[in-house]
Amino acid sequence: MVCWTENRDRGEAYTDSLRGKKLAMFGDPQVWVKVWKGISVGTRMNIFYHVLRDDNRWQVYPTLGTKVQF
Repeated sequence: MVCWTENRDRGEAYTDSLRGKKLAMFGDPQVWVKVWKGISVGTRMNIFYHVLRDDNRWQVYPTLGTKVQF
């Protein structure tokens, strides 16, 4: 998980009336389970807060995957 703060006023007309700071963060935790010799299945979740949007909402994008180790 990575966290940082940014000024709400970025110096452009769109954010001119905003004041203060905002906390932003993102992460991508992963879980993998070995199911047979070199084959694993798992999931990864991309989690964003104030990175892609300006409103106070968490964004979560789950994925499923398989890995083969040669």
